[in-house]
This record gives sequence, structure tokens and C-alpha cells, in this order.
Amino acid sequence: METKIYAGTLRRLKSNPLIRSLVNPLGLSHQQFILPIFVEENLASPRPIQHMESVSVQTIDTIIPRIDEATKAGIFKFLLFPVPATKKEIPDDFSFGVNAINSIKSHFGEKIWLAVDVCLCSYTTHGHCGILNREKTEVLNHDSVSILAEYSILLAKAGADCLAPSDMMDGRIKAIRDRLDENQFYTKAI
Repeated sequence: METKIYAGTLRRLKSNPLIRSLVNPLGLSHQQFILPIFVEENLASPRPIQHMESVSVQTIDTIIPRIDEATKAGIFKFLLFPVPATKKEIPDDFSFGVNAINSIKSHFGEKIWLAVDVCLCSYTTHGHCGILNREKTEVLNHDSVSILAEYSILLAKAGADCLAPSDMMDGRIKAIRDRLDENQFYTKAI
């Protein structure tokens, strides 16, 4: 049986020393941990997250100092959860998340590895991870996957090193990977 190999597929997880340390099978160390970073638009000051000791929702103004503090403690991998102020039934404005990534990557560059949550729940008025039908009785998988794939391209263009889908839409990984490859983001991990 012949295996078809696509450009960059086998080397994607080996392309950067920070991702290599994350998947190194030799043992568990602090280099394999990823710090969740929550940032909420229009938040006046950081807000502690109950049951997540030492983790707070950051403001757009406090996120850089928080990441800087973490890097000084030896943490260089982060998972960003952007929470925009504006919610819609069908989200179409992802500028808050994109701007947060731009700000973080402009400040830290390749010093950090930044994964970004890919989900629609923080963008929708109903809080579901996808688009609902008119009666609000069913999640529209195809429509949701289409928006998730487009959102992923915006995140990749902004500088996300990894896209981390947390929704449960069928086919979203393939759709995101296809859109990334179409846009020559071969080294972006999912």
C-alpha cells in the first residue's frame, strides 16, 4: 500500500523547538505545560477564575504583562481564549481575537508558542459552539464548520502557532487543515 505524503505533513511537529519540547516522549517537565490565558474585551481589570488557582481573565492591557511574568517563570507556551464583548447569532467579527494575537506576537515574537482556542461559544448570543437553526433546536454543522475554518485562517494570519478547536463539529479538523494548506500555512499545527 502506497502512502501519500503531503508537503510539510511529517515535519509539522518538528518545525520549532518549543513544539518539539511539548511532544518529547522522554518525560514530563514544566516545558510541556501550556498556560491558559483568557482575555476579555471591555474588562476593566483582571478577574480571578473560580476553581483555577492563579488564573485570571485578563484585559487587553494586562495580557502582555501577564505573559511576560509567565516567561520569567519559565513558561513559554500559552493557550489563548479570546472573549469578545459583542455576541451574535452568527458571528462574523473576530477582530478582538485577531488583535489580541497581533499584540501578543508583536511583543513576544518567536519567544513564545501561542495556541488559540477555535470555537464559537464566546462569540454567539446563545453560547453554543456552533450556529443554530432558525428554531434554535439544532446546531447546523456545515455552517458552523465553514465559519470555524474561516476564523482559523484569520488566527493563523495574525500569528497563532497552533489552532486548538474545542467545539465538537463533525469534519472541522479536515476543513481547518484544508483551509490552512490552501493558504500555505503548512507548519501551523491543529
